[in-house]
Amino acid sequence: MFINSKVKHKIFCLLNVLRIYFINMNGGNLSFSTKLDKRTKVYISKGANIKTGINVYLRSEPRGYHCGMPFGTVLLADKKGANIEIGSNSRINGTYIHAQTCVSIGENCVIAAGTNIIDSNGHEIYSVNRTIGRDTPPPSYINWK
Repeated sequence: MFINSKVKHKIFCLLNVLRIYFINMNGGNLSFSTKLDKRTKVYISKGANIKTGINVYLRSEPRGYHCGMPFGTVLLADKKGANIEIGSNSRINGTYIHAQTCVSIGENCVIAAGTNIIDSNGHEIYSVNRTIGRDTPPPSYINWK
């Protein structure tokens, strides 16, 4: 079955808005102008928050990207109080962002595919048994000036 490209685009836009609506019902605060590729994953723990400004693109599809994009974009606000903020007009390409406290990306930022942005190493630094306990990381900020 052949679908006109304009119809296909309208269907994609509708599905994108519905997906953002459901994410926002579960602790998200994504702008409805945010574009999510289908492989983009968003995980929000209870009491955590993910917020995007206007015109943000969370890209996960390699088509049209100038180099390799082996992984889709993943946003993970890991625990109560965790916060991820992405400023307006930013583009995140095939990137893993994991916050235990706060990861804040400013406006007009472009993050390349294959990048990992985390605010914690997930365990205590000075510990006899690193499988027990987690560190308390300071907020992480990425900004373009």
